[in-house]
Amino acid sequence: MGEAPKSVRGATGAGSYSWIQMVADTLRRYRPNADNHLQTTVQPCVVRGEPSLVHPTALAQEAPRLYRYLQNFSASSGVQLIADRREKKLDKQRERRHEWAPVVALGASMLFAESGDSQNLPQPSTPQRARDPSAQLGIFDTLELAAEVRARGRHSRLAANGMLVQQPGPNHHIDHFQHSPQAAGGRRRLAYFEGKSFHALGYRCGDQLVLEVLVGGGPFGAPRLWGPMRRMARDPVQFHLVCGPGEANGFGVMKATYFLDSPACSAAATGSANTIDTVDIDVDDPTNRTGTGW
Repeated sequence: MGEAPKSVRGATGAGSYSWIQMVADTLRRYRPNADNHLQTTVQPCVVRGEPSLVHPTALAQEAPRLYRYLQNFSASSGVQLIADRREKKLDKQRERRHEWAPVVALGASMLFAESGDSQNLPQPSTPQRARDPSAQLGIFDTLELAAEVRARGRHSRLAANGMLVQQPGPNHHIDHFQHSPQAAGGRRRLAYFEGKSFHALGYRCGDQLVLEVLVGGGPFGAPRLWGPMRRMARDPVQFHLVCGPGEANGFGVMKATYFLDSPACSAAATGSANTIDTVDIDVDDPTNRTGTGW
């Protein structure tokens, strides 16, 4: 990643307990492992004007805990649940995103450029997938590193991005934290972004930039919407649930991933300067807690 922006100040957050640290610590207490970790893919959309979340058809029968968690999420966020009736599976929908540039990916491009994490304006990868999957972070590493960057990173404040923070105003902003924690093979520069209903970790994955956006999650009985889900219409969202003792115990996390190229890589990948279609969606404020939360 490029150099930090000139507005950077000294490290912030020392001695404070941030929201992302709370999420990482809570999840760690559940001791995630292969036996208690369940996952599937869901997809936000709008059906007949209603915010919706599409889930695999047989989820209630094959993974009842995941389904009950989604029911709780639906009740708290005002999102209706819809069983997928399409022939293609949800986990294959990422391949279809070559047909358009996801709104959040376009916003991520501006975010990386403004923060100084990319020297040039990166472009959404086509298709939206990792060219080097081995370099991509898993969900648990994403949360742990986001918390570390938030606590130890150098801080700057960015203008709210209308593609990421809906209805941005003069009092809305995105805090940017940059840190290079020690990891296997050396140090890796990471960026954590935090704003009103926006939490994301950015990093380099091979020759791509990646933005991992937290969509929603929390305790089994009280999950909440964390991110700009309405901006993610038609984007696949990974849903992870770490189960605790008892049928109604656990902690869930929903995360969407976006991939970006440098202009040179983007041109080489497409072979032409084709115009990318964007998604025309409603822009209601997702943080209006007096309504549905969307």
